[in-house]
Amino acid sequence: MQAHSFFHASVEACRQLGCRGILLTRFPEQVSASLPETVMHVDYAPLDRLLPHTAVLVHHGGVGTTSQALAAGVPQLIRPLAHDQFDNLHRVRSLGVARGIPMSRYRVREVVHQLAALLQSQSIRQACATIRGRLDAQRGLDQAAVAVEDLAHRAGFRSA
Repeated sequence: MQAHSFFHASVEACRQLGCRGILLTRFPEQVSASLPETVMHVDYAPLDRLLPHTAVLVHHGGVGTTSQALAAGVPQLIRPLAHDQFDNLHRVRSLGVARGIPMSRYRVREVVHQLAALLQSQSIRQACATIRGRLDAQRGLDQAAVAVEDLAHRAGFRSA
């Protein structure tokens, strides 16, 4: 309910930087009715499909969004609001893959500055690629599926 200024500053930063943007919220009243042609609003987008085509992800710092950005190797600009979001920002910042802006300072000028730094930083891009590589190497879902299939086979279940 407090995101109108967040979306406004984000849209203006995209405009000033000449970047395209997707605003993701189920609350359209928080988004200006008149967006630039390069910015669109959607109420849902599958992040696992969207993020591999994204230059930077700007978000609140929730653990789900943060982990999906890590898996996709996307730099993050986080504006934490509550709960674990501050700790999540601290952790990804220490990995060298993110920057943060407190809610009280989330203004167009600061957003432009931070986004430009994220977009231009070779070290951040490299850190993102390193983390993505580590997560790819672990292939947790593949390993879990193999373990479940093995357990089912040993228990006498047969696949159809």
